[in-house]
Amino acid sequence: MTSTHGILHEVDPGEAHQKLALVERRHQILRKGIEVYMQDMSVTGTNGIRQALCYLLPQINATPSVGGFSPSQWLLGKQIRLPGDLALDRMTPA
Repeated sequence: MTSTHGILHEVDPGEAHQKLALVERRHQILRKGIEVYMQDMSVTGTNGIRQALCYLLPQINATPSVGGFSPSQWLLGKQIRLPGDLALDRMTPA
């Protein structure tokens, strides 16, 4: 299926930490974000985790990585602009 859609599928061994660093780092960021969100919003259980994921995943996907691009930019080819975002081109000091 991956070759049909032009996707290169590489399987790396679990011991190859140099290849898994990005995935491991993303997991740490997501887990810490869920913990902070649930504590701040005073939510618990599976519904609290679902609520946290609904809020956090779009935020993490819009955050630029070390390469300078966000996962959303790689997928969509552009950065998603939300209304009221301070980084909008229309928002100028003047």
